[in-house]
Amino acid sequence: LIMIFAAVSTNFNLIHSNKYYAYLYRVLGCTTPSQFVILLGFGLIGFYLFRGAIITLFTYIMNCFSQGRFKHFALKFFQNYLNFHYKDFTANNSAKISKVIFGDAGQLVHILASMLTIFAEVLTVIFIYFALLLVNWKMTFVLTVFLAVKVFFIVKTFSSKLARAGQRAHKLNVELSRTFSESFWNFKLIKLFSNERLVLNRFDKASTSLIKANIFNAVLQSSPRIILETLGFSLLISVMIYIIYRYND
Repeated sequence: LIMIFAAVSTNFNLIHSNKYYAYLYRVLGCTTPSQFVILLGFGLIGFYLFRGAIITLFTYIMNCFSQGRFKHFALKFFQNYLNFHYKDFTANNSAKISKVIFGDAGQLVHILASMLTIFAEVLTVIFIYFALLLVNWKMTFVLTVFLAVKVFFIVKTFSSKLARAGQRAHKLNVELSRTFSESFWNFKLIKLFSNERLVLNRFDKASTSLIKANIFNAVLQSSPRIILETLGFSLLISVMIYIIYRYND
């Protein structure tokens, strides 16, 4: 829409040469091209305000639902914990139980929110894809094959690494929580044996490892998008260079 508005704003002749602009010009009862562009501009502003309100409302509703699931999951996990037999309770570290109730429940909500976002974007992707097919089905087919192959290799390369990185981050998080929990409940013993430095070093080692794992995880998560964008834009520019070189237009 912005590109359409920019095209009309910089070339008033399009208003009369394009049948859609000409029809809209007559419907709006415009007398001058500048009047038409001004009305079109205000119409676009109104559209984007409406769009912003709809997106905000959608985000609010989606988060109300996903955060409501957090309460549901956390409550279920906590109920299971309360139903433990004493033998099962002693076999599980308190840090691990705490991680499941608060950490894992939050992760489940994050996954659920991401899935809802994907479903919401699917309709937009379908419309864009059909528009591309109408514009140039051959080029769209070539791009589809190219992107499908590229995505396949990216998924194969990164999915297993991301899974391993996630598992390592989870273990280190539990280790960090365990160190804190044990030091909290054994505070008298730590003071009695002057083990502050030993516990601090253990905490420092676990937190350093967790930070490294989280950094690696974050880089891995952003890499597929960067690769897709870089190759995608490079391909687009390459196609334009080829067309200009081949047809001089």
